[in-house]
Amino acid sequence: MGSRLSARHRTALVTGASSGLGEAFAEMLATEGVQVWVSARQPERLDSLRARYPGRIIPVVLDLADGPGAEAAFGRAAAQAGGMFDLLVNNAGYGLSATLPAWRARSGRNNSPRCWARRCG
Repeated sequence: MGSRLSARHRTALVTGASSGLGEAFAEMLATEGVQVWVSARQPERLDSLRARYPGRIIPVVLDLADGPGAEAAFGRAAAQAGGMFDLLVNNAGYGLSATLPAWRARSGRNNSPRCWARRCG
């Protein structure tokens, strides 16, 4: 049987799992006996992870830049996991190499601190 981790946490979603920290978290959780849904924009980059942990790793195509598509993919994955995940490792993202005002002007999004915890346009 798994460790104390898998006794309490049976399902997890790890975003950005195709390399680096996301892949390492997914491997650690799968090794501990947790059923891990892993996401990446390019699902073929998850093939080797799935092959190393058959039956423990479930790939999900999830591009966080596509809001409605990401919500739908998350909903499908959560339904497969029994309605919710016990753990979330939110590792997906991208680097920002601009001042906040410059990035806001380029992206057309309001990224002020007051909008981080709620949806702002």
